[in-house]
Amino acid sequence: MGEIKITFTGDIMCKKEFVEAAYNKGIFKFDSMLIGMREFLSHSNYVIGNLETPIAGEEFGFTVEKYIFNAPIEFAKSVKDAGVDFVATANNHCLDRGIEGLIQTNKNLDLLGFEHVGTRNNPDDPANKIINIGHVKVGMLAYTYGTNADENKYWLKKEDLYHVNMSQNQELHFKLWRRMYLSKYKIIRRCYRIIAILMGQKNLGCPADRKEFDFKQKKSIAKEITRLKRAGAEMFIMNWHAGGQYNMEPASRVKKSVKYLKKLGVDTIIVNHEHCVQKGDFSDAKNGNVVVYCLGNFLGGGWRILSSI
Repeated sequence: MGEIKITFTGDIMCKKEFVEAAYNKGIFKFDSMLIGMREFLSHSNYVIGNLETPIAGEEFGFTVEKYIFNAPIEFAKSVKDAGVDFVATANNHCLDRGIEGLIQTNKNLDLLGFEHVGTRNNPDDPANKIINIGHVKVGMLAYTYGTNADENKYWLKKEDLYHVNMSQNQELHFKLWRRMYLSKYKIIRRCYRIIAILMGQKNLGCPADRKEFDFKQKKSIAKEITRLKRAGAEMFIMNWHAGGQYNMEPASRVKKSVKYLKKLGVDTIIVNHEHCVQKGDFSDAKNGNVVVYCLGNFLGGGWRILSSI
């Protein structure tokens, strides 16, 4: 049957400085940020990236805040031209321009010819899909721990939850918690901190820093894997946004959740979000069984780091 080679990139971000540097005489040009990447990536059968910015276009306003993103379609085109075939869109920045920005992002990715999973525009669209890579039917999954709702202020209503593949509820999904966390009164914010401690939150300054899976989503992911198996998937790749920030070692909660995903039959698990390179398990890589806890940044903060199997 022969081997296939898949390359994974870390976080693909488009910070304010990138947008400003790429703009010249009414045109955005990002190709210089990806010099040499096409030659490198061309050695693989398929290249998978983690797109950590909406591609909603000028109508939604480009990135100006430090941690709330939106990039021109030209940015995604340069990523595509560099050799990236597929992007996971479920991450903590996917709602940085709200649901309409998410919808426009998916439309623009379709326009450019990207395969993608993780977010969807319609409830009838598949949450995850099978991608043919060489001779292998790969069940491609993408999920995120949260959406930075405490930063971008976009909370999904119950009828809109289908838009994002979540491994747990959004941060501050209960309105009461939200009001307490955002309250101008110190005593109310202190009450929220007590609740957060009781709920197991590790970093009280970051409502998203919680466990990575809830029971409901565990069942949902298990059903998705069963559905894809019945549709012919021969192996599974999970593109998972999880963990904390800038930790050199994976969080214990992430490692525990990885074990659960392995039990479900997920062969390759690529975790991103920490923005630094973490360890992985390559002991059975020849059979496609790989775990990488973080690949760092592909574009973002001046670093480009890739890993391939």
